[in-house]
Amino acid sequence: MSPEQLSLLPAYPEVPGARRTETSMIAADAIAEHAPSLKERILDKLDDFGKEGAAPDEMAAEINADKYCVRPRFSELKKANVITESGFWYENESSKPAEKYIKAKKEES
Repeated sequence: MSPEQLSLLPAYPEVPGARRTETSMIAADAIAEHAPSLKERILDKLDDFGKEGAAPDEMAAEINADKYCVRPRFSELKKANVITESGFWYENESSKPAEKYIKAKKEES
């Protein structure tokens, strides 16, 4: 495939990202079909968390999804400027702080 052809393909964050390793690319390809609906589920529930928003692990529990599938979707949504940090934190299972997110305000044109 030429560079021109590659530039026509969807890119991160529209599609799941992958490192340049075979296993990472296989994993990204495996979730690609489900990522859009998972992002929709996240966005549908995000307002339920109020002004503090939700951390990826909290959201995973709320929508009954694997946290390792939800965390990258948060990264994609953040990169696409669909969500933003709320300024609040959550302590995850490993006692590490995790940023909470809310929907980004849409710019008016």
